[in-house]
Amino acid sequence: MTKYLYTFLALTVLIFAGCNKAKEEPQKEVYHGVRTIPTEIVDKGNQAVQNANKRDAGFVSNRVNEVTLTSSCFGAVNANNLDILPRPNETSRKDSTVIDQLNQGEVFLLQPGTKGIMLTDAGSKLLVRFQMGELWIWKSAVK
Repeated sequence: MTKYLYTFLALTVLIFAGCNKAKEEPQKEVYHGVRTIPTEIVDKGNQAVQNANKRDAGFVSNRVNEVTLTSSCFGAVNANNLDILPRPNETSRKDSTVIDQLNQGEVFLLQPGTKGIMLTDAGSKLLVRFQMGELWIWKSAVK
């Protein structure tokens, strides 16, 4: 009987030794092919570019930048063209230069009450996004 007892004890010791050995083995990590790359955010550019990027990304509400025209005015695609345009009440119906620019889509005649989103404030001029596109207008034409 002691022989069986010693055999039983020896088997029990071996079983427990095997269990402990399995627990001591480190488990291998499974690699799924996805690596994370550490990133660093660096602000670059001037404040106007950063503000435009925030606005275009939806971080700034457009309600703050909404403008409404208070008088009829010309809107130009090119800011330099705005300087050479007369006021709408000073133009004649025969002014061929203004008519050509209107026909080519370089200049638009905007009516009071037209709403847009201000994109850039350049002193006396504003770049505003209207339904027909982005146009430069005089700051005095909006409220």
